[in-house]
Amino acid sequence: MSETCTQCYMKITDSTVRYQNQPYHGTCFVCWHCRKPLAGQTFQMRDDKKVCKDCNRTHYAKRCVACRNYIEGNAKYVTRDEGTYHSDCFVCARCRNPLAGKTFTEHEGKLVCDDCYHERYAKKCEVCKNVLEGNIEFVKYDEKFFHHECFVCYRCRKPLSGESFRIRGANRLCIPCADR
Repeated sequence: MSETCTQCYMKITDSTVRYQNQPYHGTCFVCWHCRKPLAGQTFQMRDDKKVCKDCNRTHYAKRCVACRNYIEGNAKYVTRDEGTYHSDCFVCARCRNPLAGKTFTEHEGKLVCDDCYHERYAKKCEVCKNVLEGNIEFVKYDEKFFHHECFVCYRCRKPLSGESFRIRGANRLCIPCADR
């Protein structure tokens, strides 16, 4: 008894290709896009259509934004606004630790974990060394940054933000303390 091809429904009189226990003509078991034979080849199912490895890359596979290689098979990946990354490529540009599930910042086009950002790039108060972030107001003096509460007279600790002051050595002094 001859079998009927699952694809074309005609009788199979020569060799049979079997996929998921279903019979096919060798000429019917082909890539949906390029029509190359798939018997013995690696292929993917896309929308119930058999697709060879090359066509899967061309028509369906995403490319990793970081390494530019294809994300194929069961590879884990992360998608952001600008594209898709292999999970192993979605890392901090400085320390190379994974970023998935963590907070991070984009700095000059590179993804940086919060720890590296705060350590390397964030504005820090010159006195207490804490990061100046969010809506915190700060004072900029002599290309250095200060919390308002840290920008004070060296002697009396009076806030100097918005006030006149003098410099003696490396110290900022309010006018009354400077005149003593």
